[in-house]
Amino acid sequence: AHDLLVIANEIHADLVLPGHQHIPFGSLRPDLASRTVTLNSASKSFNIAGLRCGLMYFGDGELKQRFTRRLPAKVLGYPSGVGIDATVAAWDRGQPWLTGLRHYLYERREQAIATLQHALPAVKLYAPQATYFA
Repeated sequence: AHDLLVIANEIHADLVLPGHQHIPFGSLRPDLASRTVTLNSASKSFNIAGLRCGLMYFGDGELKQRFTRRLPAKVLGYPSGVGIDATVAAWDRGQPWLTGLRHYLYERREQAIATLQHALPAVKLYAPQATYFA
């Protein structure tokens, strides 16, 4: 109704904890996909943030053209070669490590919940479904 665009920052998508799944915003409906720019990177999941490599996925070609008319590539900067190599390596060969990380984060979440419930039994707690944030 308001001709809005959605910038979906899905940089933590890889860090969904066991028993949950990430649903990309742009996958909900085709009309939403055509209005969505999805941001992602291996930087959070694989701790390579300083290597300067991320990606933007445009839901359709017109949306990408609109974006590049407003913000040419030179304004955004460029990824580093090392960052590109690290991202490809992480996403191609890092699944076993990421699976272990998710289980580690799940165990730490459960520990934090148990500790908080014991120390503050009157506080209602919603368990996070993803990431290392409490």
